[in-house]
Amino acid sequence: MLLAISAPIARAILRAEAAKVPDLELLPDVTDLRGLSGALAGPRVDAVIVGLAQDALPPGYGELLARYPELRVLGLSEGGDAAFAFGPELVRRPLGAATA
Repeated sequence: MLLAISAPIARAILRAEAAKVPDLELLPDVTDLRGLSGALAGPRVDAVIVGLAQDALPPGYGELLARYPELRVLGLSEGGDAAFAFGPELVRRPLGAATA
């Protein structure tokens, strides 16, 4: 799994929680699309967690999902009040309150 969230506190919280999950490997964090593209070209990445300024993927992510059809993207709103899952078909699935 890869974290692509620019907010340091959110990255720290997610990294700490992910460390509790057996068999989950977190790759080094990336904070921009160029870094994410490079990370996806390396070892297999199944999922990316990305911060969202709104309820849509940031520019460029649609192309990454088309290039890597097995990739899943979990988007967390900046306020932590909503989460969305995105897949290669670019369908946005609301997951409800992220901080319930």
